Amino acid sequence: MVLTRDFRETVQADAKRNPIFRRGLLSDALKSLLSGEVTLGKEMLRDYIISRKQLRPNRLKN
Repeated sequence: MVLTRDFRETVQADAKRNPIFRRGLLSDALKSLLSGEVTLGKEMLRDYIISRKQLRPNRLKN
């Protein structure tokens, strides 16, 4: 299933604003990876990482 860009932007915006959502996103990504749903887990992990980069851009530029 191909996700649209608008959906990804929505998820990333929610993750940027809401720490509980970010934690849930990371938890679900890890559960997906461990249960063998690698593609879904990687996509969720990507969204989590992007939202974290947006929160602390100066720390990750090293």
